[in-house]
Amino acid sequence: MNYTNSTEMAARRTVNHVASVKGHCPVWEGLGKRSADSTTSTQTLIDQTKSVLKEGAQGIVIFSYPAVTDEDMNALEALGI
Repeated sequence: MNYTNSTEMAARRTVNHVASVKGHCPVWEGLGKRSADSTTSTQTLIDQTKSVLKEGAQGIVIFSYPAVTDEDMNALEALGI
């Protein structure tokens, strides 16, 4: 779980998660689209996705599905996700 509005924080956490598993299993970062505290914009979701993949995550999981918009899906599809 990597729920934050900060792309920098998402990247740092991913580095830690990837290092922790030492290649023994894939890392799929859980990015928060909406939580009790905030909602992440499409641009932030895309920026975080790019960032966590760059830092070694093999994929992403998004919480919470009802918060995912068509704009989000189209942007993710444009990334090849």
